[in-house]
Amino acid sequence: MKANSPMRTRLNRTMAVASLLTLAAAALLVWSPGRRAHAQQDRQLVQTGSANANTSKRIALVIGNGAYTTAPLLKNPPNDARDMAATLRALGFDVTSGINANQRDMKRLIREFGQKLKTGGSGLFYYAGHGVQSKGRNYLIPVDADIASEAEVEDSGVDASLVLNYMDDAQNGLNIVILDACRNNPFSRSFRSASDGLAQVDAPTGTLIAYATAPGRVASDGTGQNGLYTSELLKQMRVPGLSATEMFMRVRAEVMKQTANKQVPWEASSLVGSYYFSGGPSSTASNNAATSETKFDAAAFEYSYWETIKNSTSADDFKAYLEKYPEGQFAGLAKNRIARLQPTTKPAERSSPSSGGQAELTFWDSIKNSTSPDDFRAYLEKYPNGEFVVLAKNRLAPLESAEKEKAKADEIARNTKSFKGRYGRWGAGLTYNHPGTLIVTPRNVRFVYDDVEENKSSFDNQTYKPVVLECSALDAARLDDIFIREISDGVDKMRFQAESAGDATSALNAARAACRAAPLGAAVAKEGSLEGTTWKGDSSGGDKHYEFQFLPNGEVVWRLGWGRLSNPTYKGTWSQAGNTIHMDFPQGESIGTSPVEATISGNKMTGSWNFGRSGVRWDKGMYKFTIEKAATTEASDVSKIAVVDKPPLSDIAGTWNTMDGHGQMVFMADGTCTWIYNKGPHNEGTWAFTNTSHTVVKFSINTGPSVVLRLSADGKRLEGTDSSGKSMIFTR
Repeated sequence: MKANSPMRTRLNRTMAVASLLTLAAAALLVWSPGRRAHAQQDRQLVQTGSANANTSKRIALVIGNGAYTTAPLLKNPPNDARDMAATLRALGFDVTSGINANQRDMKRLIREFGQKLKTGGSGLFYYAGHGVQSKGRNYLIPVDADIASEAEVEDSGVDASLVLNYMDDAQNGLNIVILDACRNNPFSRSFRSASDGLAQVDAPTGTLIAYATAPGRVASDGTGQNGLYTSELLKQMRVPGLSATEMFMRVRAEVMKQTANKQVPWEASSLVGSYYFSGGPSSTASNNAATSETKFDAAAFEYSYWETIKNSTSADDFKAYLEKYPEGQFAGLAKNRIARLQPTTKPAERSSPSSGGQAELTFWDSIKNSTSPDDFRAYLEKYPNGEFVVLAKNRLAPLESAEKEKAKADEIARNTKSFKGRYGRWGAGLTYNHPGTLIVTPRNVRFVYDDVEENKSSFDNQTYKPVVLECSALDAARLDDIFIREISDGVDKMRFQAESAGDATSALNAARAACRAAPLGAAVAKEGSLEGTTWKGDSSGGDKHYEFQFLPNGEVVWRLGWGRLSNPTYKGTWSQAGNTIHMDFPQGESIGTSPVEATISGNKMTGSWNFGRSGVRWDKGMYKFTIEKAATTEASDVSKIAVVDKPPLSDIAGTWNTMDGHGQMVFMADGTCTWIYNKGPHNEGTWAFTNTSHTVVKFSINTGPSVVLRLSADGKRLEGTDSSGKSMIFTR
């Protein structure tokens, strides 16, 4: 027995090892099928602990596609992706991003994202762009996708489950997938099952999948800098103490509110703990400041600053950037932008360093695209030495200017009165009148023609332009039942026919009340905000220089620096209705400069004019201009202005319309003329002045009898009779 004891010992050891191997093999057999089913069927993710998820490293992949080659372009997704990447960096994420990525790059970025997740930490995948569903699966569309049929979507798109597979393989813990891709299927006509939006996919354990809208529904691309869904995400992510679940609930509520419940963001969540984008719960914040405080990336300030100004047209914004970040990563770009833009003010002064930190950055990112002056006032009050104080002031200035203009416009709107009726001439020999509205404001009395066939010129089929009534035109006006009679237009006595006698009385009283607030005999419109200002600027090609002086006496002087016309100067009159400026230059009719109209926005004025085509509408002019307010002009300056001399045959050159709008006479500066009636054949002829004062015109058509016309004192009407004695009246 003793001799056999070593062998017995070895035998016992062998049997023990065999038993252990058998148990291990049995355990493996029991565990493996479940593990394979877990990976293949559910791709469920194991969350290692919600407490660690908020303090461990955070990894994000952000993709935004908009510049599609075969699908409709989307303007917001690239902006959404850039802003989302900046926000996540500020919140402590290690961010990789792709803008307008093709299929190869998207798959590479997702693969590299999956490799990073294997090192641990929480993961976030964000995608904005086109997305489609096919046979219950969701596909993200690269910019180079060429999908002719539904069968090709799998080959040309990127299956969204690829992201979930890499997350599953990483076994990193908590993951979030955000898909702002629920737009209309751009390939729906070639799909046999053309379902809108994305299909619902259950979230594996430890994962939250967020959709811009409910499964099977679509979300719009939006009209602002960002899509609606993403813009709300950017705001709510930065709110400290909000769990991910609470954050998405807030986003959903705000999107539903702004779309009247038409767009309902959706989440599929299997999170088993709380996760916070910014900080932790407020109740424990003081006790866990070291762990729940969001990691802050100082470079996020610079990035947010650059994102705010990168599309600016003000050199001052880029100078302010260089003052703060002389060695910044965008310094070269800033210098290039400054070289292309004209500076408007002195370089920005550098403010004291801000101590606002994460709170200030959160505040700024929530307002930087705001159109409310109150938001920037609030920032300046809270952070008077903040990092973005110069930008805030730059943004505030035009908003305050627009705020003042709106207040003026609102005041005008509250005091504006309108009266429907007809305006024109009633008489035994000649009657012409047209339907429209007499509008009386504190600045302007005018008759606006209805946009109907009766009020369209047969020459260019455009509705007649409004008639601005000067106060002097109403001096002799009187009531006659439903008529306001004796309205002078400088030549004839015109009438306004109201819909009732009461309306006629109210209209005349309102017009006279407006005139009592204006200089006697002056146009009501001359009390506009342009009085005493000078506006200057060059054409985009640099060959023309514009200078308009709006004198307090109601006159306007236009200096046109253009060698082709020997740099003329024109004097005329101006009136203002809201943000629209109307200028009349009778002496410039030969080149089509009467009238000139423009619109004002802040310190910029935009308009256009025609060269030799006075019949063309001002807003479709050959030459457009954008000029800026430069200085003030005194009324006494008008006497110092040298106006261009009248060249021979230029006083009436241009297009004249008959009062009924059916006929046009075109007088050319070379002494030829053309008569057109009811858009019929063009009849050629000649014309000339018969006196040295250029007030009497004689013309003949097709060598027929001569017709003599006399020019009115204001240069706006030609009157006479034809060979049969029939009255003829033409207006510009």
